[in-house]
Amino acid sequence: MVTDADNVGMASIGHKANDVVSLLVIDDEEIIRVLLTEILTEDGYQVTTARDGVEGVELLKQNRYDLIISDMVMPGMSGIEVLQEAFKVDPEYAVVMITGYPSVETAVKLVNLGASDYITKPFNVDLIKVTVAKVLEMKRIRGVTPGLEPSGDSPTGDAVTGAYGEAAFGEMLEREVSRSLALGHELSLVVFDIDSYESYTEKGGQVVGRQLLKSLAGSIQQESRPWYVCGKSGESEIAVLLPELGRSEAEAFGKKVREVVGENFTISGGVACLPRDANDAEALFRMAKAGLKAARAQGGDKLMLPN
Repeated sequence: MVTDADNVGMASIGHKANDVVSLLVIDDEEIIRVLLTEILTEDGYQVTTARDGVEGVELLKQNRYDLIISDMVMPGMSGIEVLQEAFKVDPEYAVVMITGYPSVETAVKLVNLGASDYITKPFNVDLIKVTVAKVLEMKRIRGVTPGLEPSGDSPTGDAVTGAYGEAAFGEMLEREVSRSLALGHELSLVVFDIDSYESYTEKGGQVVGRQLLKSLAGSIQQESRPWYVCGKSGESEIAVLLPELGRSEAEAFGKKVREVVGENFTISGGVACLPRDANDAEALFRMAKAGLKAARAQGGDKLMLPN
């Protein structure tokens, strides 16, 4: 049996042998600690466990971990207090919370407090693995932590907009769809495009194109919440994932972005929602792109949703 505060596991798949990914699991229930250790070591992570928040914080002060997973409700020191103490040690710590009360309100609260994500009870093994992999990937993509922008153009980050690159966004889309399907939650996707982008770049060159993209990205950021995920989906397109949000919220978000873009140019958009309009990542993306294409066909400056 794996004992508390023992390190177990090998290098994570996709990492070099000497690049071990270290996780700290904090929970007052032994069965949960053992279960999470078994699940996570199957994927090659090195796992350390703590019996409560106090022990977990002491370990945080003594060692460095790539990710912390903590129960929200524990005697003595709650998970929220653990999260706050972790940020005192390192404000850039990635923390995943365990909750038995999943809801939009819970997600909002945790993200506002700085949590990277959350997993729910009763446990879904695939969802736990997807969530941990997603948070670690976001940390890797952003360089240090999910909240930081990439430092330059790469397959994973776009320097002009600060959004994920197309390949990285595709991976995020797959993971968020898997998560939403497992939880039975809604997920919306909005794809924006700058109307007549080619005509702007033909007249003003790529400098003008970059300015337009920065403006669009700024408008999206202004209306976004911390847990939204933005990515490039084409030369002049930016796609936005809205976890936990349905059709009406996605439509309202799209309209707001169109309003704040400004008078200098217009944008079109397509919206698709899971599970209403699609039941997998590819279909969700295709449906949103079809809405965008329909908006363009009608002259642009529109936001289109499936009937």
